[in-house]
Amino acid sequence: LVFRGALNFLSTATNKTVISNETGQYNLSPIIVTDLMQVGYDLKMPYLIWFDGDGLPSLALHDNSGNLRPNGLAFKNFIATHY
Repeated sequence: LVFRGALNFLSTATNKTVISNETGQYNLSPIIVTDLMQVGYDLKMPYLIWFDGDGLPSLALHDNSGNLRPNGLAFKNFIATHY
């Protein structure tokens, strides 16, 4: 996964803890959510903030009524099982 490689590079190059202040996605794939969150969890990132807004091209974890989309359910389930 490219995300893991980038985080490892930044950690090695800077000798500092890496955080992510804005992660998100352009589709509704639950696999992307769990994969990105798993990398952050594995690398013990203190912050992995998810951008949760709709707008071209990003898609939120919920619809306009507040119902969780498939990616939002994946986010919720990851949090529930890992924290």
